Amino acid sequence: DVLVKNGLEMEEFLGDLVANAANPNLKVVDSSQGVATIANQDTDDHDHDHGHDQDKTSAGGHHHHGQYNPHIWLDPKRAIEQVENIRDGLIAADPAGETEYNANAAAFIAQLQTLDTDITATLQPYQGKTFVAFHDFAPYFAQSYGLKAVFLVDIPEGNPTPADVKRVTDEVKASNLKTILTEPQAGESSFSALAKDLGVQISSFDPMETGGIEALQPEYYLTTLRNNVQTLVTAFGGQTQSIVPFWLVRPLAIVPQPVWVKF
Repeated sequence: DVLVKNGLEMEEFLGDLVANAANPNLKVVDSSQGVATIANQDTDDHDHDHGHDQDKTSAGGHHHHGQYNPHIWLDPKRAIEQVENIRDGLIAADPAGETEYNANAAAFIAQLQTLDTDITATLQPYQGKTFVAFHDFAPYFAQSYGLKAVFLVDIPEGNPTPADVKRVTDEVKASNLKTILTEPQAGESSFSALAKDLGVQISSFDPMETGGIEALQPEYYLTTLRNNVQTLVTAFGGQTQSIVPFWLVRPLAIVPQPVWVKF
C-alpha cells in the first residue's frame, strides 16, 4: 500500500520495480521532500558549506545518484525532517492511524533530538577538523557538526586514481589523523595499503546504505550513529567514551506495524 523511499535518486532501482508491481493505488512517500540538500559539485570541491533547496534538483551531476548528495539521513537534524515526511505520508495513506503515527513519530523525534545534542557536545572539541572516508557519504554529517570530510572516491564502486590517493595522503598528513575510515560495505582493500604506507590505523564509519538483519531493529540507526561518532573521536586522537548512558537508549519504532508494497 505504501512505499517509503529516501529520495534524491538514491533508489535508482525503484522505477522498474514499481512499474512491474502494476499497483495504481500505491502511495510513494519521498522522505527527502523539502530537506535542504548539498550539491555534488560542492562535495567534489570538498566544500560542505553550501545548502540547496531540493526543489531545484534536476537529473545529472557527477555523483551517480543525481545532482545532489543523497545521504541526508546521516545528519540527525535532517533525519527528523524525514521522520516528519514519513509520518505525514502514513497519515495520508491511513487516516485512521493518525494518533498512533503522530505519537510514534514524536517519540522517535525526541530520541533524534537527544542524539543530535549528544553528538554536538562530543564533537565540539574537534570543530574544523578533517576526517577521511572512503566514499562521498559524509557531507551532511560534516556540515551539521562543523567538520570537514574528504573522500577517496565519489561512489562505493569507484576506483581511486593516483591523484585521489595523493590528495588523501596529503590530507592525512596535514591533519595529523590517526585513523582513516573505511566502511563495512566497501573500501577495505583500497585503504589497507594506504594506511600501511601512512602508518595510521583503519576503522569503520557505517553510512548505513545497506545492512544485515540487524539493520531492521528500531534502535539500529541510533546505535550505529553513536558508534560512528566514537570512531571519529578516535580518528582525531581523542579518547572514546559513552555518549549517553546505555539505559537511556530505548528502541522505539516509527511505525507500529510493517508497511508492505503489494505486488
